[in-house]
Amino acid sequence: MQGLQYDRIYRTPSSEGYLVSRGDEPLARLELHFTHSIVYGVLIFEHEPAEAEIRDLLARVDEDLVWTASVPRDDLVVTVYAGRELGVFDDAARATARGNGATNGGSDGR
Repeated sequence: MQGLQYDRIYRTPSSEGYLVSRGDEPLARLELHFTHSIVYGVLIFEHEPAEAEIRDLLARVDEDLVWTASVPRDDLVVTVYAGRELGVFDDAARATARGNGATNGGSDGR
C-alpha cells in the first residue's frame, strides 16, 4: 500500500486519532487506544474495501504507528467498518442549530 499519509486529528495520553489518506484522497479514519499490553483500534473505510486492502492497511498501521509508539504491544485488535462521514458535531454547531431552529446540529467540517 503505497503513498499513505497519516494526519493526526487528536492525541491523548492513551489514544490517537488519524485521517488516513492515499495521495489527496481520504481512505479511512483510524482510532488507536493503548492499554498496558494490547492496542485496540477502530478503522472506518470511506469505501467498501477488499479483504486484501484491509490486511495491507492494518500491516502498515502496525508498522508505522503502533510499533513506533514505544508502548508494549502483545496484541493489536482492530474493528473495521465501511461508511461515510455524515458531519462533524461539536458544541458550536449544536448551539447554532438550536438558535435557528435546525434539528440535526451537524456541520460538514470540510
